[in-house]
Amino acid sequence: MSNITSRAYPVITDFKAGDLVPIVRDGSLKKTTKSAVEDTVKASTLNAVRQGGLTSFRPQNPQTFEQYFDATLGYPIWWNGVAWVDSAGVEV
Repeated sequence: MSNITSRAYPVITDFKAGDLVPIVRDGSLKKTTKSAVEDTVKASTLNAVRQGGLTSFRPQNPQTFEQYFDATLGYPIWWNGVAWVDSAGVEV
């Protein structure tokens, strides 16, 4: 195991606007801007946060097999491409 500290690697706060940040995406090393990384992190966080809530807040255009924890029902449900269903496949 390596004894390299996290400070051995660049931290996003070390970069200035317009600097290119190396990232790995889809198995390839690419470069992007600091603001693009921040936007991706914000979008990922928002997506993770919205994976559950009340029945009235279910996603409007879900992907097939998308999961959502319905807090009104008290259990997870899935979009089957036509309707929200529970683990038994019953429409909810």
